Amino acid sequence: MHTSTIVTINKHGIIQSVDKNCCKLFGYEFDELIGSPVKLLIPPPYNEQHDTYLNNYDATKIPKIIGKSRIVEGQHKDGSIFPIRLSVSKIGDGEDTIFIGMIDKMEDKSASITINTTGIIVSCNQNVEELFGYKANELIGQNVAILVPSPHKEKHNTYIQNYLQGSPPKVIGKVRNVGARHKNGSIFPICLQVEQLKVGSIMLFRGKIEKVDLMEAVFTIDDSGKIVSCNHNFVQSLFGYTNTELLGKSITTLIPNLHQNTGGDDIFGSGEPERKKQKLDNSTSSSQLEYSWKTAGIHKKQVLHKDGSTFPVVLEIYPFMEGKKEGELPQYSVKIRRADFEMDKDQASSEQHKMIGNYYVIKTVGQGSYGKVKLACHKDTKENVAIKMLQKTKMKPQELDRARRETDILRQLKHPNIARLIHVIETDDNMYIIMEYAGRTLLSYVLERSGLGEVGSRKFFFQISSAIKYCHDLNIIHRDIKHQNILLDDQDNTKLIDFGLSNFMEEGKLRSTFCGTPAYAAPEMILGKKYSGPEVDIWSLGVVLYSMITGVFPFENVGDIIRGAYKDPKDTSPECCDLLKKMLEVEIEKRATLDQILNHPWCKEDPKSTLKTDPVKEIECTVVSTNPTTTDNKVQANAN
Repeated sequence: MHTSTIVTINKHGIIQSVDKNCCKLFGYEFDELIGSPVKLLIPPPYNEQHDTYLNNYDATKIPKIIGKSRIVEGQHKDGSIFPIRLSVSKIGDGEDTIFIGMIDKMEDKSASITINTTGIIVSCNQNVEELFGYKANELIGQNVAILVPSPHKEKHNTYIQNYLQGSPPKVIGKVRNVGARHKNGSIFPICLQVEQLKVGSIMLFRGKIEKVDLMEAVFTIDDSGKIVSCNHNFVQSLFGYTNTELLGKSITTLIPNLHQNTGGDDIFGSGEPERKKQKLDNSTSSSQLEYSWKTAGIHKKQVLHKDGSTFPVVLEIYPFMEGKKEGELPQYSVKIRRADFEMDKDQASSEQHKMIGNYYVIKTVGQGSYGKVKLACHKDTKENVAIKMLQKTKMKPQELDRARRETDILRQLKHPNIARLIHVIETDDNMYIIMEYAGRTLLSYVLERSGLGEVGSRKFFFQISSAIKYCHDLNIIHRDIKHQNILLDDQDNTKLIDFGLSNFMEEGKLRSTFCGTPAYAAPEMILGKKYSGPEVDIWSLGVVLYSMITGVFPFENVGDIIRGAYKDPKDTSPECCDLLKKMLEVEIEKRATLDQILNHPWCKEDPKSTLKTDPVKEIECTVVSTNPTTTDNKVQANAN
């Protein structure tokens, strides 16, 4: 399991802070990175376009990257390029703006399958489960056609026999754009590379398979449409060409009809990944072609793979002048991602999830890394619930273990200000965590009122503190306390949710995992220092209290978080300022405990306010499994 690393930059792209994992990932010393442009860590074409990202955001305030997770590329000090997952968030405004990048190095998720000359699978790696939904032992001994959609499924053995009888190779030694079939019947695009092996007198074929629907190819093209640079890891998987084969070629190599429908009209064809190359009309004048890639915006186009097949993509184009001298012509950023199969998957998902257990699904209310959160209602009682749907086929074993740990923790929690667990339903492919539903986030409530002031915040703070103390008394740390994870029910009572990053405390054991959202993260987390657990929840609780009262975060940048530098909120009592100071204390040993917080004068100020720490009524949580290796059972929630 890779550890996330953090890089912070200012609005000009200059690195302000890094952690030790960043130095290890990119091969630099700490002093080599601080004060250097972040482009040092980014290969072309990303580094050429990076200043444009910053300037466009500064001018428009439209977040095209902020708040999103993207698969891009990083560059090591030795020049090597590798895929990374990048998530960017922002703190502060104006000259004090700080961008925080959370980076994970991507593991090789390509599947490897070896077949014999009759098409029988003789070996495969564990990644086949994530791509195809089958465990390795389910595939070995099966014909590989089980993974191939029609009409090629019925013809696959014929392809092999034709090759063995002397026909020229159509797949071996080439990068092919084809469709694949998942265990659940869905069809998805893949990149397939096949090599021929010989083990003694036995001939075998080994295929490397990559799922390409989430990949994004990025190009820089010049004013004449020539490709100046492109990313390394994704262009070959998407288009069959290496990056060196494309440099200097026209972008029309990949998008021959770029001159057509530049206004963004949908010209999707059938999306058949195996469709052979058709005769293309290249009679358009040079001026028309030049104009097409100068039309900024998002377009839907058909692109051409090296193997002759075509498929639909979403194409994003915009010009940039950063780094250009006066009088020089602009260059253009071109981003391409696949768009086929999306409608089929959405429709299949809609049909599959109209009813889960005894619950009718109403709508999607959230989206996570491994699935969606749905609003649903019970078919008989009509009670609304939230269903967290996790696609097990997309999860690594340790991620699945974390999800099961979350349900183990939730079964122990019975508190009026913690959303209760109702059911867990697990199938071979999915896990459904059915929770008590509350309709809105504390964040939206605070933003609507531009802050709640001391009086308006006190009730919520009591309830949240009560819930967190209850967890800590059970040796459970949350590690992702923030406004978005605090919901309000129809009586405006708080409900703490999302224990996906929570864990059990163990006496004497320290942790260093970075969890949660940077704006709420304690200094020791950002710096990668070890912590026991409760202290990071208390820091986050302090951020929640400050921002509830004022409607703004206490810290303007990461440097301020690390120093604990903030201004006391205006028109706030000395008692409240003292409580905030004790919670937002950088030194862990001096930071207030929850007992000290709840006995603080500010928390005792309103005699009508009482902390509700009594557990709610006994809750029976049903765990249902359709996995044949697991029997249905009832788990009784236990507060002790």
